Amino acid sequence: MGIPQSIINKALDSHRKRKPIGQILIEQNLINRKQLQEALERQKISHKPLGDTLISLGFITKDQYLTALSKHFNMPTRSLEAFKISKSLQKSIGEKFALKNKIIVLENTDNRIQLAIARPTKELSDDLYRFLPRSKTIQLFLSRTDEIEQLLKTYYSKDQAGSGKKSEMIDTSNVEWETIEEEEEDDSTSLDADAASGAVAVQYVNEIILQAHRVGSSDIHIEPGMEKRPTEVRMRIDGACRNVMEIPAKDIKAVISRIKIMSGMNIAERRRPQDGKAKLKFQGKKIELRIATLPTVNGESAVIRLLASGGALPLKKLNFSANNLERTQELVTRPHGVYLVVGPTGSGKTTTLHGILDHINTSDRKIWTAEDPVEITQPGLQQVQVNHKIGMDFAAVMRSFLRADPDVILIGEMRDFETANIAVEASLTGHMVFSTLHTNSAPETVTRLIDIGLDPFNFADALRGILAQRLVRTLCPDCKEKYDANEKEFLELKRLYGEQYFDELNIDKNNFQLHKPVGCAKCSHTGYRGRTGIHELLEGTDEVKHSIAMKKSVEEIRKAGLKAGMRTLQQDGVAKIIKGDTDLVQLHRVTAES
Repeated sequence: MGIPQSIINKALDSHRKRKPIGQILIEQNLINRKQLQEALERQKISHKPLGDTLISLGFITKDQYLTALSKHFNMPTRSLEAFKISKSLQKSIGEKFALKNKIIVLENTDNRIQLAIARPTKELSDDLYRFLPRSKTIQLFLSRTDEIEQLLKTYYSKDQAGSGKKSEMIDTSNVEWETIEEEEEDDSTSLDADAASGAVAVQYVNEIILQAHRVGSSDIHIEPGMEKRPTEVRMRIDGACRNVMEIPAKDIKAVISRIKIMSGMNIAERRRPQDGKAKLKFQGKKIELRIATLPTVNGESAVIRLLASGGALPLKKLNFSANNLERTQELVTRPHGVYLVVGPTGSGKTTTLHGILDHINTSDRKIWTAEDPVEITQPGLQQVQVNHKIGMDFAAVMRSFLRADPDVILIGEMRDFETANIAVEASLTGHMVFSTLHTNSAPETVTRLIDIGLDPFNFADALRGILAQRLVRTLCPDCKEKYDANEKEFLELKRLYGEQYFDELNIDKNNFQLHKPVGCAKCSHTGYRGRTGIHELLEGTDEVKHSIAMKKSVEEIRKAGLKAGMRTLQQDGVAKIIKGDTDLVQLHRVTAES
């Protein structure tokens, strides 16, 4: 048996007996009575709901309003920030019904249907009873109105565009593309270009990029499906890929061509990988993209990286341990030497380097940087974008810097012997040099550089420090829960940190608590929100320098570093688990067992 209309009405109308929204917000100390009165006066003029009025006045956020609504109606909430509408599920309620009532189908089984709604009303109750099968149990969740509207716009505008109807749902008119490079177009590409400039392709590409920007995605993956299956679009959010939407097979070629045109690629070439870049402006914000296309057996795949923009984060906000922060601040202010930040792609190396430059960026220092690309800008720096097409690579720019009276030089990456050798020579002639490398740990960096040909004595002499880092997902601060750790967890953390070092953490075994993920609307019910760094700082002490000069093994260099006070990525991760920043699951994802 399903839920009778009388029970649905009772659930939806029960809010009349509940506390008013304004009273709930006051009790939660989100607004005061003066602000409530101001909103009520404004509401008389605008005739908008009280929540919308409070939000427009800047008194509360949309998430705070949703929480208050949840308490008012005694209904659970569901975040739709990274939700992807299922075509088969959404079809079960019909377009007109969904748009009229602002409904998204979350689940539809034989005996239950879950719906995300913006606000329960009597009219909605009548429509649910009239349109939905009475054999099903109806479960309702409250979601933010703007998230529901955006998903409905995206979903139904695709159907309208695909059927030739004019779309009134999606608004990307504020998007302005900036041409970075233009190539002469071959006559044979005219059909592809026409398709790529069509409304469907433009809407898809704009919507994908704007959604990625909105949810804080670092990368967009457009992956063609087998045969005539839809193309999956996935976004990497906080280091993990999530499916967000599908593109019909009939539209994917036009979408890929659109991406190629905006990034200056050859749209006629589908057999070889291509790279490009693009910029767009949206609501006054600039978004810079790095784009790669690759041919697969199912068609061309595209990956779009959204580059970070804005200023540098101060070192103190990068979640260094007290020892790593103190040593880094001291090492980077030395007058000469080499300081490296290492780790895989996407581990936050650029953010850390610019935090370091922000720390030493004073009027008495001349700082030059060579980057590919320039992601973060700072006043006081002379920043150069390398251009490999004209031969202006890192080594060439580095040689030019040495003629430009530098105090500090940042080289985006030591990719080859020439660049690394010039960097070491520059440090030995009185300059402080910073750079990055793609290595797994600080000790491994030493052997990598020696293997490419660096003189071990010169490198040992120049080295100030090597900072290895990773980014781990952090527990959501709004819903994480403390719990008493058991014996097994205590012993596992002790093993990972090392029994000989564990006492320095000052852990009381009898009162040992950890945090676990729970899930709420703010973290899309994942239990995790954002990422933080774990670090490993190998300082160029006399013993470490001696190990490098003697070309000792990675393990011997690691032991020398540990003796000098270095703590490994794994050890720093354990410390941050105990601190409550993350958990063992996330630490194991980014570090290998020692």
